[in-house]
Amino acid sequence: MPRGAFRWTSFDIDRLPDDRTLRVMVEGSSTADLAPLTDGLDPRIVSVGLAGFFLCAKADIAARARFLECVALSTLDPLAFNREPLPAWEQDPAM
Repeated sequence: MPRGAFRWTSFDIDRLPDDRTLRVMVEGSSTADLAPLTDGLDPRIVSVGLAGFFLCAKADIAARARFLECVALSTLDPLAFNREPLPAWEQDPAM
């Protein structure tokens, strides 16, 4: 994936683990030093990361359609299950 890219990837899970815990490993082949990009303000060296995930049953057409609609409209907040709401001062004033 090119630097700065953001991509949704889908995959099927054949069987839910017995402990109902899904483990995801993300591995990158290169890194980026943020110090030169931020005039030394951010000393981190970063690589690929996981921004989020959405799980649904393969046969749940309504959930899949809602997810696609939220991605297309850049409004993923309605899908955030069991997430604490942001304080008013952290919310986007454009929303």
